[in-house]
Amino acid sequence: MLAEIAPAYINHVFFTGSGSESNDTVVRMVRRYWDLLGEPQKSVIISRKNAYHGSTMAGASLGGMKFMHEQGGLPLPGIVHIDQPYWFDEGGDLEPDEFGRRVAGQLEEKILELGLDRVAAFIAEPIQGAGGVIIAPESYWPELASAFGQGWSDWVYQSYAGVAVVETIASYVPYFPFVPFMPLLLVLLGVLLQVHGHRQGDRL
Repeated sequence: MLAEIAPAYINHVFFTGSGSESNDTVVRMVRRYWDLLGEPQKSVIISRKNAYHGSTMAGASLGGMKFMHEQGGLPLPGIVHIDQPYWFDEGGDLEPDEFGRRVAGQLEEKILELGLDRVAAFIAEPIQGAGGVIIAPESYWPELASAFGQGWSDWVYQSYAGVAVVETIASYVPYFPFVPFMPLLLVLLGVLLQVHGHRQGDRL
């Protein structure tokens, strides 16, 4: 039922025990995907400074909060960060759209720095919640899409948060008469990851 009401490119759902577990699952899933395609070196995941993606070792590593990284020698290897799109605090004299394009351009710069043959994925919150409810300038997401080159932008990002290959959701839903609300934690898996995984004779 959830897959039916999700965007058209989503057709499989994994239930998890927490948002942190969801993002841990995504790390393993994305790296396994590239492994199945014969490119195990594509394991680096790019995230953003001041992002929050959970409190487990992988989740806190994906997050870009310095105080969390100081607890336990984080981030884990293979996770790097670019700047956040926080125009209000970091935009200086730039107009919001100019700042958005400049910060988004860091993704392509980081991919080129690391090497396209090493980058597995980019993870980002549409709105950085725990980081301060940071809403990116309107120019940010379209500019990010261009970093993935021709053919990628159609299924990575479209307009706002757009079309992602994997999505995680953490929310609360009514569950009467037992409790007023219960947590709903999901990993939504896109068609492309499943297709490539099955073509390699394995399951993601």
